[in-house]
Amino acid sequence: MYNVTHTPNKANRGGLLILAAFLFIGNFVLAATWINYGSDLLAGTFGNTLYNSSGKYIQLNWTDATNTTYVYNGTYVSAVRDFVSSAKFMNISWNGYSGTCSYGNMSYIDKLGGYCIDKYEASVPGCDVVGGNCAMTGWAGYCAGSCVPNSGAFGDTAGTGTTVNATSRSGVPPLVSISRDQAVKMCSNAGKYLCSSKEWLGAANVKGQIYDLPTGASGAYIPNNDASTTTNCNTNYFCTENPTNASNNVCLTGSRTDCRSSESVYDMVGNVWEWTNETVTSISPDGAAGWKYINTTSGGWSTSSAADNGKYGKDGTYFPAGTIAGQAVVRGGRWLLGAGAGPFCANLGRVPSSVYDDIGFRCCSAPN
Repeated sequence: MYNVTHTPNKANRGGLLILAAFLFIGNFVLAATWINYGSDLLAGTFGNTLYNSSGKYIQLNWTDATNTTYVYNGTYVSAVRDFVSSAKFMNISWNGYSGTCSYGNMSYIDKLGGYCIDKYEASVPGCDVVGGNCAMTGWAGYCAGSCVPNSGAFGDTAGTGTTVNATSRSGVPPLVSISRDQAVKMCSNAGKYLCSSKEWLGAANVKGQIYDLPTGASGAYIPNNDASTTTNCNTNYFCTENPTNASNNVCLTGSRTDCRSSESVYDMVGNVWEWTNETVTSISPDGAAGWKYINTTSGGWSTSSAADNGKYGKDGTYFPAGTIAGQAVVRGGRWLLGAGAGPFCANLGRVPSSVYDDIGFRCCSAPN
């Protein structure tokens, strides 16, 4: 009985397939190990062992039957025999690595070399009442009261004096009226960093759907909510968790149970806009301010959402007029954007120091 155990280098994060073979030819024993990386790792089901007589290996699939749970280790104890070559394969053990996160309520994303992202939009203890979940306000009257964190200070909109830690928690209102620069500092205070646009987009699928998104109740190409639905994305002004101020119809984090990615990242569509750590020069394609949409035929910009046949969810990008440098990027849409909210939706009309009652954020971190 022969056994091989392989532990991959942690630098090779993500799905991993271990292919191990033992060839018994007379008294001669050859042990070989193949390692393969790629999207094919999601094929098949755990426990379904495939045998390739020409390559002489057994394939141990990396995920379970629903492709949702990583299989970290195990032992294959059955013998498989190639009667053509008389090769025999048995008792193969493997030990794999899937990216794990140092902080609670984060999800590992197997893209861009692997990273972790908060499952929930950022919040702060002490600011857990909708309408009172603002550090500062963009306009007078948007919040029902002043938000005072239990620990630390929000500082100014440039991030100076910001000593509050961002948290990822379910069932609380996301923090809003925080500038991009404050968000950067709050993530850093928590040992994390504000997600880049690439990282944000890498996590922004809807229950595994990336392109050709499903049409929702109001014609949106997302699982859109309506008055009778409490599970789907908050994009149509139906949240009633703020009884004192109708201008802030935010839902509690994670409360819309179908508004999640396949990695269980919640509320990336609708609820509140989210800052990403990106500063761009915004150049309006036609020189005018407004929403522009990808034309799925030409690949260029259009002023009509009809140019997108639904492949990108008819999600637009808002451009200010002309060319403006130093613009920040917010993504995902907010609670009343309807069909416009979605994983591809972006707004380039904000500067990093601005604060609005409908913009929050979430943090990312390096995996273990």
